[in-house]
Amino acid sequence: MSITTHWASPPQDLLSNLKAGSVHVWRTPLDDSPERAFRFRPYLSADERVRANRCRTPHPQYQFIVTRGILRILLSRYIGVQPTELIFSTQPNGKPMLVSPSFFPIEFNVSHAQGMA
Repeated sequence: MSITTHWASPPQDLLSNLKAGSVHVWRTPLDDSPERAFRFRPYLSADERVRANRCRTPHPQYQFIVTRGILRILLSRYIGVQPTELIFSTQPNGKPMLVSPSFFPIEFNVSHAQGMA
């Protein structure tokens, strides 16, 4: 099993790098830049935009937008669809799951710590 520790931007085609039983770990800084949030906001679903707008202070709102936007971009590159085509739901334990497209069984999780997602 090889372990790569180089952090880089994801390639366009992540599917070819996905092997059975493998785990990919991605991280990104969560700054409170309104410009960065503005860049990722178009990828969000209407529901995600509503959730972001519920944040009363900018910093958590920007972090939510950036995290969801990057999650959508990464998953879209594994699956081969546009980021806006992904539909999520939440499991009873609160973990997000991909509902559509349903043809691709992929498990993922998102966590935050010390300014990173």
